[in-house]
Amino acid sequence: MVLNRNPLVCVGYWGNFHYFSYHKDYKNAFIQVYESVLKCPDIALRFFSSEFFSKDYLNLIETTKSELTFAMEELKMIDSDNFWESLKFFSKVFLVGGSLVIVSSVFPYVLPLAATAGKKTLSEFVGSGECTPTENLHNKIEFINTKLRNLSSELSSECEKCLNDLTESSLEILLKPIG
Repeated sequence: MVLNRNPLVCVGYWGNFHYFSYHKDYKNAFIQVYESVLKCPDIALRFFSSEFFSKDYLNLIETTKSELTFAMEELKMIDSDNFWESLKFFSKVFLVGGSLVIVSSVFPYVLPLAATAGKKTLSEFVGSGECTPTENLHNKIEFINTKLRNLSSELSSECEKCLNDLTESSLEILLKPIG
């Protein structure tokens, strides 16, 4: 069994932060915060208050990850082998004048009956020209992943800037309000 060392590393930074704070060495205390976030942001953001950063990155990242999880589960449902089984919970299927009509809370489509023969996923039913729900979800997932990468990049840049400021200037400059 392999143990992840990141939680232990963060506990060390957290302990050092409190040690330096207790001894009123705030410059080194702040260094502990930013170095830990650079090394393992997912865990370190839980140890240190959002007041050390310009944004509440923990909340933003958690919210974005929840959106991603929901979108991926929705995609999994749409692309699953038992698509029609999953579909019955969210929609009603009617046969109207030779067309299959799907009334759904997830996606509204009218499909010709001949087009449905031998098809298993909705993306196989809908022709080119407009995005299928699967394509929309893939686009949404890519957008959310980009949002996560941007948040991570912003957080890293902010921590690197703060570390640089700490090593090059006095503590008084850092204690000025961000903005």
